[in-house]
Amino acid sequence: MVERTLAEHEASRGNKDNRKAGDLLDTLLLIFKDGDDQGFTLDRIDVKALILVIRSRTSRSPETMGVRVDTIDPLQNMFIGGMDMIYKAIEWTMAELVKNPREMEKVQAEVRQVAGARASVVLEEEPEKMSLLQASMKEALRLHPPLPLIPHDSIQDTQLHGYHIPAKIRVTINAWAIGRDDEWWENAEEFRPQRFMDRAIDFSDKDARYIPFGAGRRGCSGIAFGMRLAELTLANMMCHFDWELPKGQDLESFDVVKSSGFALGLKLPLILAVTPSVGKDGAVRGGAPPSPWALPIIGNLHQLGRGHHHRKLQALARRHGPLFLLRLGSVPTLVVSSPSLADAVLRTQDHIFCSRPQPHTARGTLYGCRDMAFATYSERWRQLRRIAVVHLLSAKRVDSFRSIRQDEAAGFVERIRAAAMAPAVNVTELIISPTNTVVSRAAFGNRLGGVEPGMVRGMMKELTELLGTIAVGDVLPWLWWVDRATGLDARVKRTAAELDSVVERTLAEHEASRGDDDDGREAGDLLDSLVSIFKDGDQGLTLDRIDVKALILDMFIGGTDTIYKAIEWTMAELVKNPREMEKVQTEVRQVAGARGGVLEEELDKMSLLHASMKEALRLHPPTPLILHESIEDTQLNGYHIPAKTQVTINAWAIGRDGEWWEDAEEFRPERFLVRAIDFSGKDPRYIPFGAGRRGCPGIAFGTRLAELTLANMMYHFDWELPRGQELESFEVVESSGFAPALKSPLILAVTPL
Repeated sequence: MVERTLAEHEASRGNKDNRKAGDLLDTLLLIFKDGDDQGFTLDRIDVKALILVIRSRTSRSPETMGVRVDTIDPLQNMFIGGMDMIYKAIEWTMAELVKNPREMEKVQAEVRQVAGARASVVLEEEPEKMSLLQASMKEALRLHPPLPLIPHDSIQDTQLHGYHIPAKIRVTINAWAIGRDDEWWENAEEFRPQRFMDRAIDFSDKDARYIPFGAGRRGCSGIAFGMRLAELTLANMMCHFDWELPKGQDLESFDVVKSSGFALGLKLPLILAVTPSVGKDGAVRGGAPPSPWALPIIGNLHQLGRGHHHRKLQALARRHGPLFLLRLGSVPTLVVSSPSLADAVLRTQDHIFCSRPQPHTARGTLYGCRDMAFATYSERWRQLRRIAVVHLLSAKRVDSFRSIRQDEAAGFVERIRAAAMAPAVNVTELIISPTNTVVSRAAFGNRLGGVEPGMVRGMMKELTELLGTIAVGDVLPWLWWVDRATGLDARVKRTAAELDSVVERTLAEHEASRGDDDDGREAGDLLDSLVSIFKDGDQGLTLDRIDVKALILDMFIGGTDTIYKAIEWTMAELVKNPREMEKVQTEVRQVAGARGGVLEEELDKMSLLHASMKEALRLHPPTPLILHESIEDTQLNGYHIPAKTQVTINAWAIGRDGEWWEDAEEFRPERFLVRAIDFSGKDPRYIPFGAGRRGCPGIAFGTRLAELTLANMMYHFDWELPRGQELESFEVVESSGFAPALKSPLILAVTPL
């Protein structure tokens, strides 16, 4: 076979021996005839050996100088290494994905999302964006390395692990056993591609735990060639087709069993049922996503109940998968519960899923949704977003408020000292005070409309409960009168009036403090900037008084409410886990030293404090359900999604998904010490503040204040449950609502140091 291949190639070349080499065999024949630039020449046997296997022409030792050594090494050849290893890599990955259909669904979702609605073919550059597809192949090759046993030979005496190893000792490296060693791999016998999402391990042999292609100078030289072809082939299989076992064969009877031999394949051919998901025209064949059984008229409303919708949707996702469609009355609502699909909505297709639904309660309380959070996607919204990012919440602007944060932190410590004389203190109200004051001073120059902390919490509680309430008129428009009959409309109007009174008073006070001669001064606080734009315009955008009030309310809610809840949840989890609190206190006190307080610039050195807050927000994201709306028809995971479909991303469920987070229900801050994950939303497993163009623009402002407040609480005080209350009885349970807080105020005993 090899001789025939070589002869045919020579005949096809004719007399054009001097032409530029084209394929790999061209290069070998040129070296065969002319030698390479180093003076190395090949004879015909060498060429044939390289077609089939690598021939090690000479050893470097004097004893074997000039002696030809023939070695069959399937890791380094064109025919065997090219075809055999590549097809086995694809075959093993397909077998494991079929054995683990939920993993296959995730890979298909990722591939189809990256390839887009075009889907006629996956382009070669696109697998680089398919991290889960790459992780799946890595995981399959961990369990099923191309060469389970890697043979080597020593050429001289040496020492290994303290033992004398003579020359010419044969060495067998059990790569198969190393890849399944549970001292190095958690749940080593399970197919878990996610482990390669967390570890920067590739095929380069730099990590000795993972050597499917060998390592060192005898490692496979064709990894890039083989993996590019294998990944492209697998990506097209995932993009264009759905795969499952043939009818009558169940997963329990499907064994991923190896054949015997040097390079192991499946013992039996992989027989699967295949359904095209892409037509010949390249259009994705997709109807609506799966949907739970629905009742007439009300659809799936009865399955949501009155509160804790994120928990109900998590339970539905466990039965119906990470993407399903609910019919809430007459409103189709797509529910997303996996990181890859969330990334598709929030980042890959954020230009399509960039709008927001405007529920009745938001329209009634937020000035007709003229604020930035609930405004529909439009040029006006883009300008509002730009104002927030450039004028209000830029890094320079956030830094300019450092003295305010530092001053209020000192005052906060003194208020806790005064309260510590009591056997127990209401920590929730203590936390609201500095957050309310700092946000108010930075945003408005003083306390928001003179509102006290207790009133702040009451207003926020009522507003978030309203925003988390499904109005009958939103889902069954002809029954709008029911909201009036149940008193919902009255609650909305009352809350709107209370909020407007505070905001109007704040705006009036601010205008009065500016005076008639202050119009030209440089803007100081955030409201100065808004009022300047209101009066003078900004690059063609003008704001009326309602716009300004809506943005004030956004800053108030997004600042005070989100920040105090981040601190409250972190404190609650640390109290529930006292050993973790001790670690954080030790770190904070070591960094701050004996000076007597925490400086803002020291926060960057408090990695465990950062990790604790990240972990608390993983378990308790500020907004458990992230709402979006599509502005045009699109494809998602192979399904057709019409324009104006509401999308609910269950950030709470994603943060507690056991497939992505080990011991997902436990508070373990250390996980963020080994993972480079931040609040930016770039990692779809962790989206407490959303992601993409509708993600929170005030993350830097909020987290800096929250961490400084928490650091001072850890530095100056010891915290525990009040006397008589046991840890076992202390439940960290959320309230109902759009942005839930602790169900009950956090009451703790505090001891000053």
